[in-house]
Amino acid sequence: MYNDFAEVYDKLQDADYNRFVDFYEEIFKRDNIEYSKTDKSITVCGKLLGGEYKVNGEISSQFISGLLLALHIIEKESSLEITGTFESEPYVDLTLKALKDFEKKKKRE
Repeated sequence: MYNDFAEVYDKLQDADYNRFVDFYEEIFKRDNIEYSKTDKSITVCGKLLGGEYKVNGEISSQFISGLLLALHIIEKESSLEITGTFESEPYVDLTLKALKDFEKKKKRE
């Protein structure tokens, strides 16, 4: 079994941190990823399984972009649905363009 290990430190204010932690926990439980948390960090051991994911558009563009990058390297076909108000769409569009450009470059090599 393949496992990744990462410790994520979040320097956001408590309300924002909790909003992110709640979303992370949903993903961890969905994909059976082991995790532990403190008031300012999350320790993770596991991997994303792929498939369908839903994200509230009010969460940070960095989080959405990071999830897009992670889903891009998973073998299982995956999709990401943005719900609610999509506040940082132009930044996520940059990530999608970079992924598309990378695929073009990869096909040429």
